[in-house]
Amino acid sequence: MALSPPPMPDTSDDVTLNDAAQNEASNLPHPPTEIITIPGPISRPNDMQMNYNAFRLPPNFHYRVQGMFSVHLRLNVSKIAQQAWDNANDHAVIIVPLYMTFSLSRMQKAKVDTLIFLKRAFPESAATLNVVLPAKAANQNPKLDEPLPWGIMVAGLQYQDAATLLHHHFWLSYKFSFVAYPATPFTSDWIGNWAFAADESDEAIVLECLRQNLATPQTTIGKYLMKAIPDEQARQDIINSARVRPIRPIPNDNDTIHWAFLVDSPHPEDVDEHRLWVNAAYATEWFHPAISAGELRIPRTACRCCKGRDHFTVQCPLTKIPYWRSPFPSKVLDETDFSLTNANSIAEYERRAMSAIMAPTPACKTRRRETNSANCGGASAPAPEGETPEPPNEAEVTEEQSSPEAIVTCKMLRIDAQ
Repeated sequence: MALSPPPMPDTSDDVTLNDAAQNEASNLPHPPTEIITIPGPISRPNDMQMNYNAFRLPPNFHYRVQGMFSVHLRLNVSKIAQQAWDNANDHAVIIVPLYMTFSLSRMQKAKVDTLIFLKRAFPESAATLNVVLPAKAANQNPKLDEPLPWGIMVAGLQYQDAATLLHHHFWLSYKFSFVAYPATPFTSDWIGNWAFAADESDEAIVLECLRQNLATPQTTIGKYLMKAIPDEQARQDIINSARVRPIRPIPNDNDTIHWAFLVDSPHPEDVDEHRLWVNAAYATEWFHPAISAGELRIPRTACRCCKGRDHFTVQCPLTKIPYWRSPFPSKVLDETDFSLTNANSIAEYERRAMSAIMAPTPACKTRRRETNSANCGGASAPAPEGETPEPPNEAEVTEEQSSPEAIVTCKMLRIDAQ
């Protein structure tokens, strides 16, 4: 059953504005409706554009991009473009394509892909969809090593379709993938990463450390929480919302596991106040006698895939999705070449990943030179280059990928992006 937007408050007893004030008020943009996230129907037509059909996320995949605020989506957007976003139709969402950085050519392609994807997934919104592209801010530093996230506003959605987009958050397909954010102000549950003398078996102790410090008025974070939320029950609800997520160190790193601390913000819609809350977390000495004191571990750069601040690109939780590993084998992400994570699209990533995997290793090249030397009377032959990789053998599909839907997905992922 389709959802309806929340009812507007009854203002029949309010004082009527005079004509001039009414005319002025009518010219102001209406505040966007806060959308309650809830799953709804998703269409997946069986036709020649199946590469745009949304994949079904695993039921145990609950990751949300951490460290992203609503203000981040506007850092690289000019003021005139922000006004266009503010004046957009209601029931709008902002989508951020995976792996992409800001450029006119990619933005044009993303606009076309956005319309195709959403019209297929949500046919009831197809007639009213309106894509509002951003404009790059003039003062953007072109030498930034870490490009700012850029988004596309999608307006004119049916309320149910907007709620579905925000509920699933991640939307993956072979041709186009993105993350959906609300157009209204929002903050993040993430307050930072800390390293302890703990491994994954100590998760319960790490969580106990987080909750104890939140509940203790003598700690910096506990003192801030008591001041910001005087109501005891509301404060206890925030403490109970606390959770932790282990993040394995990157390959060849001698560091221990990092623990992402997640807790509902006392300022879910106020970015400035939320930053004070995060600063209080940074200033807290997170100590537990069983795991010693925590050391702050904030990644130097954001993930280039999902733009999350709590992990590096090679640690992105998206890479743990089973069907992701068919076009993007974990060895490429974990062991081979980190530069592969800078591809501009999933299709490009697949081509580069397969080339890296099928390319001869140094040891293999040495053995081939030795073999060629023996066959040619001692003459050394150059190692073969430019080999064309073959797609993975379908017989190598694991059990978790052996369902009919997963097999179809894997076959689709092998189609050439061109």
